[in-house]
Amino acid sequence: MLKYLLLVMVFVFSSNTASADECGWNSDHTYYGCDGFYSGAAVGGSAPLLGDSLESNPAALPTDPTPLGLEGIYTNRASPSNSPKFSVSTIKGFDGIGFGIGSWTENTFGAPDFDTHFLASPFFTEYKNYQTNPASVLGLRLGTTILLPKGPLPRGIRISVGGSGGISRAKGDWSPQTGILLRIYGLGLGYSQSFERLSVILPRVKIASFSAGLPVGPLYLGYSHIVMSSSVNKNNTNIYGIRWIGDRFTLHAGVKVQKDHRNATDSWIRGGIQRKLGSRIGVGYDFGQYRQSHSASLQIYL
Repeated sequence: MLKYLLLVMVFVFSSNTASADECGWNSDHTYYGCDGFYSGAAVGGSAPLLGDSLESNPAALPTDPTPLGLEGIYTNRASPSNSPKFSVSTIKGFDGIGFGIGSWTENTFGAPDFDTHFLASPFFTEYKNYQTNPASVLGLRLGTTILLPKGPLPRGIRISVGGSGGISRAKGDWSPQTGILLRIYGLGLGYSQSFERLSVILPRVKIASFSAGLPVGPLYLGYSHIVMSSSVNKNNTNIYGIRWIGDRFTLHAGVKVQKDHRNATDSWIRGGIQRKLGSRIGVGYDFGQYRQSHSASLQIYL
């Protein structure tokens, strides 16, 4: 039933979009820059969350002057222990450069599932032990985006590069990430790669993400293909997302399709709604940020 409700929701249209010559946030918190071209949030992101902008591709942070965005999300269950989780993030765009800080978000909807990678490997026991006794490290990721000079490129084509570093779950280790983003008028194409180590007894994992996003009127269409590989296994994930952008409300839905540890197709859906309160506050509900989870979000723009 939820699947059919989401399909109905995303096909409701609205005529409201931000003026192309204004500098500000849309109701789904994607950003229209002062140059009149869409400069976006996370390319391929399935939901309008600030944390996705940093986690999916560090080159996707805004590079136009923006408000300081603050976000907090409470989820009633999260991997690996299915315990409640609170995550925070913040982003800020300047003229040609952007910054972001976000909490570590393993096994969320927009990230590859480590279960599918390790449970069919020789590290089955080690990974199960990690699930039972997850590290208590506060995972944070700090990143930046730089917009490259336009040079001979047409006005509507821009390239940005970015990088970030995060505290790994493994003691004394860290997680590097790099990314590049090409914007061709409304179309955004991105690639990023990061390295994660959950535990000192588990091998480091490389996560490569190919993403695309396109606004079509009040709709935003997103796609991501994620490949996770290490010395013990390799698997991939495809994520399809759609958002309807209204004046005060934003609806979003997505489906995540991956191969599980039995090499069988495994998928789950995501959906949610956000309500803009004035010009600086947004509240939202999200189903499926983690598998079968319910989440509440608060966003403030200063």
